[in-house]
Amino acid sequence: HGILVAAKNAEGKWIVSEPSTMKGRELEAERMLDALREARAEAILDSPAPADRARLARAAVEIELAAKDGSATKLGFSAGKGEVYVRSSIGPMLFKVARTVLDAVNFKAADVLKKEEPKAEESGKKESPAKK
Repeated sequence: HGILVAAKNAEGKWIVSEPSTMKGRELEAERMLDALREARAEAILDSPAPADRARLARAAVEIELAAKDGSATKLGFSAGKGEVYVRSSIGPMLFKVARTVLDAVNFKAADVLKKEEPKAEESGKKESPAKK
């Protein structure tokens, strides 16, 4: 669904830097991050066959996770209706995961933006003075 780039700021909030139309907005990254934290491989293909590698020739979703020290891990998720495989930049193996993992990381950027709460004057609600 496009490129989404966000980084955690000093206050621990995820702030979007790309796409430019959403720059500076806060992101609710928990859905994706929780899915990645909780993901467990159903199978590990240590030496994947060419047909298995072909599933990831064009990944449905690609994620790059960068640490403060500059190191990064890239993940690619296979497309298609069948089984879901993930390749990682840490080695040649492939990981078979539940489709729910792909579903959790395959979203439109607008779907994970933090909803801004309307200000009282914008919502049409005026605070009435308290009765004594």
